[in-house]
Amino acid sequence: METVFRFSSAARRVAVEFVADTPDRLAAAALEAAAEFRARAGRWVHRGEIHQTMYECTYAEVHVRAGDRWYSLGQVDQTPNGVQFWEPAPVYLPAASAPSVEALAARDEMWVRLNAPGIWSAARDTLRWISAADGFVGRVMHSLDDALDAASEMTAAEVAREFGVDGSTVRRACINGWIPARKADGRTWLIRRADAERRWGKR
Repeated sequence: METVFRFSSAARRVAVEFVADTPDRLAAAALEAAAEFRARAGRWVHRGEIHQTMYECTYAEVHVRAGDRWYSLGQVDQTPNGVQFWEPAPVYLPAASAPSVEALAARDEMWVRLNAPGIWSAARDTLRWISAADGFVGRVMHSLDDALDAASEMTAAEVAREFGVDGSTVRRACINGWIPARKADGRTWLIRRADAERRWGKR
């Protein structure tokens, strides 16, 4: 599966995306992206104390994309009793200074080769954890919706009293499917308040 990464400077003034589907391809794509990042974020600076002009560049954090959002990297860890948790472990292409762009590129190549396996592993962990968290939140929200629906249900008799309609009219609407309703104990019709208000609230 293709994974989208980016090198991003502080405040995201410079961001360079790259895509990979294996650790090896990650290394190649990251090296190319690092060179682009250095070109866009770096500058030549004269260092009077050493009488030399140096190419300097800020650091960049590695992010991974899930959906339309970007995330810092992390890793899934486990407590001694087996409970898993997500531990933030951000990864940074370091700030660097070198007498030439080529010297900086050689240094970045060493950094990328050394860190690519860890970046790939952290990205896998981060994406797995985000997926699991999204699923958990979805289940919680679905359960909450169900609970709120149940809490807002009214019996047919309560609907009749509150909205000033005959009880037989309410029951007939339930039986004929003119209003969403369910039977709780085989004989008591339950109707959501919102549905009752839509049908009889403007009488």
